[in-house]
Amino acid sequence: MKQKMPAFAGRFIKLRRDQTQAEFAEFLGISRPTVGFYESGERIPDAITLERIARRCNVSADWLLGLSENPSVEENKKIVQKTLGLSPEAVENLAKVTRIKPYPNTPSFRMELRKQTLRCALDVLLSSDELEGFVRSLYHLQEASEAMRELERSSVEELSNEFEPYCDEVFKDYRLARLDVTESIQALIDHDKDHFLNARDAELIVFNFYARLEEAERLRDLEDAAAAEKFDKEVHEYQDYLEKEGLDEDYGSDETEEN
Repeated sequence: MKQKMPAFAGRFIKLRRDQTQAEFAEFLGISRPTVGFYESGERIPDAITLERIARRCNVSADWLLGLSENPSVEENKKIVQKTLGLSPEAVENLAKVTRIKPYPNTPSFRMELRKQTLRCALDVLLSSDELEGFVRSLYHLQEASEAMRELERSSVEELSNEFEPYCDEVFKDYRLARLDVTESIQALIDHDKDHFLNARDAELIVFNFYARLEEAERLRDLEDAAAAEKFDKEVHEYQDYLEKEGLDEDYGSDETEEN
């Protein structure tokens, strides 16, 4: 029988070590037969189960899937830090964003997972052509904020009238930096039309929605009017029938049948 994912099956077996399948299953929170299926390669875990196995065994999901040769999560973080020049806190925050939350494995699981995790939003940000501009705007704001803090730290003895235009210039740059961040975020949103809507398109959607809602109400009114017209027609036809046959209006009622 051809294994679905040999790399996972082999590494999953390594994780069990000297435990029995039953003991390993209890440790992972899955059934013993499932452990057997994973080891034989007959089945592969879904995203939630994969994340649970990785967490319980303190290995990376990439290593389990054969995408990395390094099983250590911490070692992988250090590689990311070194490669991207990020702080440990930054890498940990990235890891938090990309972690999969344990939602129930319902038929709509994948759709709900996409809605509930932040992984997709992070991917959109990091893959955007506007990312560099956004980062530069943050750097500008960081520098402007530090310049404002230097003003705050200045002592009375250091101040003179010459500092007044400098203060105005620093504060102006700070406000421009904040505006720059806002505009860079807006540029990121406007540039990625696959994931975001600009304000004009959103307004158009709302306008069209209310137009469709008005049309739906008009159609319901027409249907109600047609139903009322049909009912009145049936009543008139019934009354004409009674009159033609010389019957009273109670014809066909329970009381008439008893008599």
